[in-house]
Amino acid sequence: MSIKLPPNLLNKRESLTADDYKEIHVHPIFSSKVIKDSSIIKDSVKVAVLEQHGRLDGTGYPIRLKTKPHELIFKNHCCCRCTSRHDFRKGI
Repeated sequence: MSIKLPPNLLNKRESLTADDYKEIHVHPIFSSKVIKDSSIIKDSVKVAVLEQHGRLDGTGYPIRLKTKPHELIFKNHCCCRCTSRHDFRKGI
């Protein structure tokens, strides 16, 4: 499941346009705003949601931070665990 991204964009078979990329690049900001006031989500997970598309060289989006390998693994793991379906619960 993706928050804010329409299925037609996620399933698009053609090359993405500049407008498509703009829409994709803001979804972590939207997702971060959705969970920011939640008392049951740890602050480290809230940061991971915002920075989930970070890259080691700082070319990720939306905030272009350089990140360390272990931080990148943690952020991606948090996002995958939150959105994936598991035997004991549905993804969000």
